[in-house]
Amino acid sequence: LQFASDTWRDYFKAYVYQVLTETGGPRFEPYHLMDLLEEPGVDVRESYDFPSDLAFEYRYETIPDILQWAASAGDEIIYIYGEVDPWTAGAVELTGQADALKVVQAGADHGVRIYGLDEVGLVLQTLGGWIGEFSYLTAMEGQIRVPAEAAFYGTPTEGTLDPIWF
Repeated sequence: LQFASDTWRDYFKAYVYQVLTETGGPRFEPYHLMDLLEEPGVDVRESYDFPSDLAFEYRYETIPDILQWAASAGDEIIYIYGEVDPWTAGAVELTGQADALKVVQAGADHGVRIYGLDEVGLVLQTLGGWIGEFSYLTAMEGQIRVPAEAAFYGTPTEGTLDPIWF
C-alpha cells in the first residue's frame, strides 16, 4: 500500500501530468468487462488532486521531437531496455550521431537495471569513459559503492537506490 500513500501520489503527480499531456502511457479499455466491475474507474484529476480548470490537452508532437533529439544530440545517455518490456516498443533508435549507448537485455522486463545486464561491463566502461574514474567498477565483484548524491526511495536503511544509479 505504500504506493497508495499521499507521499507517492505527490511524487508521481508531475509524471502523471506529463503522461496525460505529452508522453502517453500504457492503457487498456476494459469495455467488455464493464458489467463485471464492482468499483468505478479511477478519476485521475481527483486522485492526483489536479485543479479542476487544468487542461489535459495531449500534444502529439512531443514524443517525435524528443526521439529526434535523443537520436541526434542526446550525448552521454545510456538507454537500457528489457526485451519483453512493452515500453521497448518506443525505444530510442540511435543513428550514430549522438555519443550514446543502447542496451536491450534479452528476456528482461521493465525492472532491468545495470547490474542485471549481460553487458554490464560495457555499460560501466562507457560510464567511466564519460565521467572519469568510476567507483562502480567494483560492482563487477558485487561491491557497490553509493555516491553521496545518490537519491533513495524511502530511507537509506531500506537500501532501495534510485534507478538512475543502478
